[in-house]
Amino acid sequence: MMKHGVRIFLLILTLSLVAVLATDRPDPSFATLEAKVYKVFDGDTISLKGGEKVRLLGIDTPEIGEPFSVEAKRFTRDLVRYKTVRLEFDVRARDPYARLLAFVYVKTDSGWVLVNAELVRNGLARLLFIAPNCRYREYFEEALHEATICHRGLWGKYPGELTLAQVEADPVRYVIEVVTVCFLVLEAEETDEGVVLRAGDSRFLFHVVIPSASLALFTTAGIDRWADYVGEWVKITGRLECMDVRNGLSITLEHPDQLVIKEG
Repeated sequence: MMKHGVRIFLLILTLSLVAVLATDRPDPSFATLEAKVYKVFDGDTISLKGGEKVRLLGIDTPEIGEPFSVEAKRFTRDLVRYKTVRLEFDVRARDPYARLLAFVYVKTDSGWVLVNAELVRNGLARLLFIAPNCRYREYFEEALHEATICHRGLWGKYPGELTLAQVEADPVRYVIEVVTVCFLVLEAEETDEGVVLRAGDSRFLFHVVIPSASLALFTTAGIDRWADYVGEWVKITGRLECMDVRNGLSITLEHPDQLVIKEG
């Protein structure tokens, strides 16, 4: 009888064919290995019956002891432990620790789900794509955007709306966090690099940046008359950044639903 390790090796040889067939949307039919999960080590590492360790592709969940590490492990455990899953491989099938690198699908009451992406969608994992394994990156970025906008998990430390005065009263507290900020637009500037919306009454030169690469999405959503935003109160959701004192505080917008005109 063919040994378990040899069988997996032969199955992985089909990766080149799968790569040709795969689209940019995950599908369990692209999987080339079916196996039962024996153990869940943490949010992004599991073990199959027979001993093979699997590292989930495209993500990095919090390490044990870090915030949301327990929630991430529980989420993965509840989805896959003692269940039969399907594994889809990318260009490189193993990491330097000899673990399989895979997209893991499991069937739920509502249909097949990609465990890797669901961890991201629920705010329990950051993205981690290492070339040449970059399949489905755009799909994962969509899941991350949803988690960010909804302030889930890792991105839910400050879920409520903040005024600009609140943010600038303690900027260190909020920098690198996902926040929703309300402010009055003082100026809208269009440049080759994109659009900049600047706030009035700002101690730290607070501004919003819409990169040129994202402008088409905003135009499709009917947002392109940037001068109309001057004098309006807006609500912005995104990661607060501070590159240096000269450039002040900023939030970069890549999707139209990060920008809302505030009623009243």
